[in-house]
Amino acid sequence: MKGPLGVVVVIVALAIMPGVMIFKSCTALPGRTREEFSRMYSCPLDSVANKARPDVQAADFEKPATPPPEVASDPARLAVWKANQPQPWSVEFFELTGCGHHVLWGCKLPSSKSSSGVLASCPYTRDL
Repeated sequence: MKGPLGVVVVIVALAIMPGVMIFKSCTALPGRTREEFSRMYSCPLDSVANKARPDVQAADFEKPATPPPEVASDPARLAVWKANQPQPWSVEFFELTGCGHHVLWGCKLPSSKSSSGVLASCPYTRDL
């Protein structure tokens, strides 16, 4: 399309695209975690139960680090040390059960840099 109508179509498409991508990622993750659980434990998909756990936070999985004594006693060094500490990943938590396994996973959709075949990237895992 050329002219003013073409410009309007492009502007509308660009305005809608981020919302569609966010919706897709939010709706895809629960299914992807089920598929990843199924793959990991050789469990049929229809045997896998998945429950969102918004009450769990990534910070619950992190061990708080303590600075060395000489850093803790110096406010300027302590500020630098704190700024350099790793931040928890931004993930969604799911409780999954099936085929004799019961786990809590903190997951996100894999990035374009992930290995092929990865359905969900789950940096936080805990057996329940």
